[in-house]
Amino acid sequence: MMEKLLVRMPNWLGDSVMSVAALRPLSRKYELYLLGKPWLGELFYGEEFFKGIYPYRFILTCTPIKNLGLLLTNSFSSALNFLLCGVRERIGYQKEGRGFLLTKKIKWAKEHQVLRYTRLAEFLLKESITPEVRLNPPVQEKEIDVVLVPGGSRPSRRWPVSHFKRLGKMFREKRLSVLYVGSEKEKELLQQASDTLPFSTPDMLGLKEILARARLVLGNDTGPMHLADAMGTKVLVIFGPATDPEINAPWNQKENYIRTKNLSSLQPDQVFEKAMELL
Repeated sequence: MMEKLLVRMPNWLGDSVMSVAALRPLSRKYELYLLGKPWLGELFYGEEFFKGIYPYRFILTCTPIKNLGLLLTNSFSSALNFLLCGVRERIGYQKEGRGFLLTKKIKWAKEHQVLRYTRLAEFLLKESITPEVRLNPPVQEKEIDVVLVPGGSRPSRRWPVSHFKRLGKMFREKRLSVLYVGSEKEKELLQQASDTLPFSTPDMLGLKEILARARLVLGNDTGPMHLADAMGTKVLVIFGPATDPEINAPWNQKENYIRTKNLSSLQPDQVFEKAMELL
């Protein structure tokens, strides 16, 4: 019987997608139980690398898995959660002053996020891993030419809404179908960006289906870009000065990005030209 491993999952969609690079190889040796956001069940629906998911709600969210725990998060509070809940072996990066809370500490390095997760898996498995970030797409048909993602958790990472608005019209002038996508919290932003074009605020299962049906997903450095990439959809990511593509670019298409020191100065025609090369 495989040993059970409790994995504290990242809080962000993009990081959760990239963590698949560690989860799949770990699942060959351990029964994986994931502790994290409630939407993880929908994100990984149809996948077979985990046995169960426990929604994380507050610092004393405990599970029956007590022997072995792996922290994919770097926060002090996540390590404290494992300690308070009686997880005996606590493995993770030595970050945020939490080293004394861990039983096995790994030195953090500045490298792509996928490689950071892979290093944690390699520590447990004691073998080298070739990172793979793949999720099964729910559909195969490509019915939407371009999906635009104008939102993101941090305003500093967002290309101006007015530029997304102009970009959508440029695609329509070429008779390409366009759909703007974001969360329910981003509805007002989507209304501004889409203008007269359609937009959607789907749940996680709906988001996966939309991204899988797209020929190209274009947007800011945010979670849906990583999800689209993992399902094999072409992506084009806009990076500003706040994030580094060497660390955060979608793993399978690390070259498909535009980086600028000033997001406002990056014009729609520049992005349109690059996008048309990918379509």
